Amino acid sequence: MTIDRMVSRYVDQSAELLILVRYTFIYCLPGLVLLLVGTLSRDVTKKWLEKVVIKLGAGLLQCSLSRLAPHSTIAEELAYWG
Repeated sequence: MTIDRMVSRYVDQSAELLILVRYTFIYCLPGLVLLLVGTLSRDVTKKWLEKVVIKLGAGLLQCSLSRLAPHSTIAEELAYWG
């Protein structure tokens, strides 16, 4: 329930507060869990992230000007600076 709907439906302030706290908890909890796991197992997390970077970041990304053709100003800028 969005804030404007709560206001238009004249929801009680305590109910509004409870709804906002619940949404905050639901949206923040996964990030806090990941932060806690990363902090507690720093070495394991670092090794895992290094493997991901090596696996996914080993290639060289090349720009394809033909894909940028519809965006001519970007292609021209890349051709100029490239």
